[in-house]
Amino acid sequence: WKSKLSGASLVLELPTDYPRPAEQTFRGAHEKLELSQHLSDRLGRFCEAEGVTRFMALLTVFNVLLYRYTSQTDIIVGFPIANRHRSAVENLIGTFVNTLVVRADLSGNPTMKELLTQVRESTLDAYDNQDLPFEQLVDALQPNRDLSRSPVFQVMFTHQEIPVPLPKPADLKLTRLTVDRKAAQFDLTMSVRATPEKSNLVNVEYNTDLFEKRTIVRLLQHFRNLVESFVSDPNQRLYDISPLSQDECQQILQTWNQTAQSFPSDVGVSQLFESQVERTPEKVAVVCGGERASYRELNDRADCVAQALQRLGVGPGIMVGICAERSIDLISGLLGILKTGGAYVPLDPNYPTARLAHIVEDANLSVLLTQSHLQDRLPEFRGQSIFFEHLSDTGDSDRNILPMRPAGLAYIIYTSGSTGKPKGVMISMKALVNLLFAFKEELNLEESDVLLAVTTISFDIAGLELFLPLIVGAQLDLVDRDTAVDAISLKNKLNSSNASVMQATPATWQMLVDADWTGTSGLKILCGGEAMPRELADHLMTRGSAVFNVYGPTETTIWSMLYKVPAGYTKNIVPIGRPIANTQIYILDNQLQPVPIGASGDLYIGGAGLAEGYHNQPGLTSERFIPNPYSDSSHSLLYKTGDLARYRADGTVEFQGRVDHQVKLRGFRIELGEIESVLLAHPSIRQAAAIVRSNSNNSARLIAYIVVVGEKTFEDRALREYLREFLPDYMVPALFVKIDKIPLGPSGKVDRDALPEVEQITRDGEEDSIIAPSNNLESSLLPIWESVLDMRPVSVTDSFFELGGHSLTAFRLISEIKSSLGLTVALRDIFNSPSIRELSGVLEINQKT
Repeated sequence: WKSKLSGASLVLELPTDYPRPAEQTFRGAHEKLELSQHLSDRLGRFCEAEGVTRFMALLTVFNVLLYRYTSQTDIIVGFPIANRHRSAVENLIGTFVNTLVVRADLSGNPTMKELLTQVRESTLDAYDNQDLPFEQLVDALQPNRDLSRSPVFQVMFTHQEIPVPLPKPADLKLTRLTVDRKAAQFDLTMSVRATPEKSNLVNVEYNTDLFEKRTIVRLLQHFRNLVESFVSDPNQRLYDISPLSQDECQQILQTWNQTAQSFPSDVGVSQLFESQVERTPEKVAVVCGGERASYRELNDRADCVAQALQRLGVGPGIMVGICAERSIDLISGLLGILKTGGAYVPLDPNYPTARLAHIVEDANLSVLLTQSHLQDRLPEFRGQSIFFEHLSDTGDSDRNILPMRPAGLAYIIYTSGSTGKPKGVMISMKALVNLLFAFKEELNLEESDVLLAVTTISFDIAGLELFLPLIVGAQLDLVDRDTAVDAISLKNKLNSSNASVMQATPATWQMLVDADWTGTSGLKILCGGEAMPRELADHLMTRGSAVFNVYGPTETTIWSMLYKVPAGYTKNIVPIGRPIANTQIYILDNQLQPVPIGASGDLYIGGAGLAEGYHNQPGLTSERFIPNPYSDSSHSLLYKTGDLARYRADGTVEFQGRVDHQVKLRGFRIELGEIESVLLAHPSIRQAAAIVRSNSNNSARLIAYIVVVGEKTFEDRALREYLREFLPDYMVPALFVKIDKIPLGPSGKVDRDALPEVEQITRDGEEDSIIAPSNNLESSLLPIWESVLDMRPVSVTDSFFELGGHSLTAFRLISEIKSSLGLTVALRDIFNSPSIRELSGVLEINQKT
């Protein structure tokens, strides 16, 4: 009996409407549905022909239903057995009921008839073990005990074959009553009972702390649909049989994807901007620090850039690198590139030189637009460079700029790549214009609006906040990098800028909330880049006029979905909403079939926002951009996001996590494989695995597990410095854990779930470099430092940032110092004095003054 269940998955991950409580509750309700006499008769005839009981046939269908809801192919279902097969107990009063379990293997795409044969054999095997008390089976299996679930199985199936007719005494009318216990022993129990009318009554008892009523009603309808399909054609294969009705398919695939809206697909961003220049030439277009430019002035500067580029041969289809600090130069440079019909390739001046060199080489850049003071940060460039500082000296008043056709590319942006190298995503002008017009309508943006832009140009979402205000006549307020990462500075800027729209990641919004930002009247808040915590949504709802949760991969042009959080929102998960204009959303299983409402599936996106693919990577492009099976056009494609999602009953979509190991941290998309590739290139590292986990402070952190070569040792500081030569700061792990070997799964791939938990890292082998506190203030700061970094021991001379700290954890450090010691620290103090010793000196001076 143990061998039958060896290696079985003892947890059935049913999609629930509510988060599973930490301890199992037994509050319940029930819903029922009747299988018609006609369907019941067909089922009976089928069972007689196949030599199986109705219980076996219906249990087979129940297993298929569970597969469709969970995508699990290894399913265990419990069922009760009367246990009266011995003559000695026939005349005894009392219950001898025992619980049996039956395991179904749905892998390999079996036919329904093949699955029925398997269920029949498994059920008969289970009958042979009915004398074994279920409690002893649990004892023998030793499953991981979880107070939130019943052990071994969480769903039960029962069937009562013989209907019991009501007696008919004289002068009495009897009615059968169903007792509602308002309790549920398991997550879900399905009971089928034959009625005197020769139909079958299906009853589902369910845990009301997990499921809503409408979910169970829908599940019952799906069960009936599967029974009908089963008896109609038992030779259907598992992947071909669907629980969805035609009306449901119509709703999921078509009705919820009716997003067609007109937009000016024949013009580009620069032309839309020029039209606005004609309407409001003297209105302020962009503000950055103490500098500002009107629409006319910004257009003149963009023309100057475009002319210089054209003299170097830049035109439609030519890619231009742009590397500039956040300034009006940056905006005029982007517009100037687009005016020529070229596509821009952003180069973040804060990226490692090696990473910038790869982008320059992969994009085959021949022209670079930059600022003179950034030359030292850039890789060697053999093409032609244009410096913004020299453009004003041209004196060229000729405005003969070639008209641009929007059919070409707008930009190529490089994101983290699983092969260890960033990959370039090609976005067309048409896709960008569609996005801008969709959000213009969604946000009801007007000329009176002010959009505060805080995102680095290397993050694709910057395209929305930089161009959207300029095509509607609003004002773009460009925040410098230092302000964008400093909570206090950003809070002050937000309060003083009269901003009506701001877009940022959840991490940035949380940073503002933690800085006691009380809100800005009339502010429309866009939050995206990673999942929005419910608590954050609550905070933001009291600090702005509207909160929008936005979602979208780089490959579908910034944002593809949007959800306006309603007032009084009470759900635990904030949805990512519905598709924007001219965008289609599909949630499909491994066979590209739509999954039921409420069930998780792979999220695919189609429509006008799709990228042109990956630059110089046709193989990866064809792998991720697949033909759309639900379109009549042979040219229609879908992008496989790699995200899991599910539909709610109202058509909104919930994000459920990643399918692969691509993660988002502080809004940045990270391929763990890229970090691992750089680690493995280090001569002292033999194996490596990266993972994101939350610590005791519920803060996500990037951890690298490494196996070193032989007896080699090196400090974490040295490894971190090595990684910073190739990776941006957000991709450098906060912790390095040295282990003997990387755990592998059966397929030979890294088993990330088996990597050891790390609550706080101890820096073995570095004791000699640890310098202890020399005064009371340093002694008081030390435990705060160790707590925030989840690391010990910490030397008073260690740099906070070299130990894995970043701007967000620095703000936590500031908060802890204030609450524990009553001392006020500015973020610039942490950056300028990043060690305990240096900061204590600053604090002592501040106390004296």
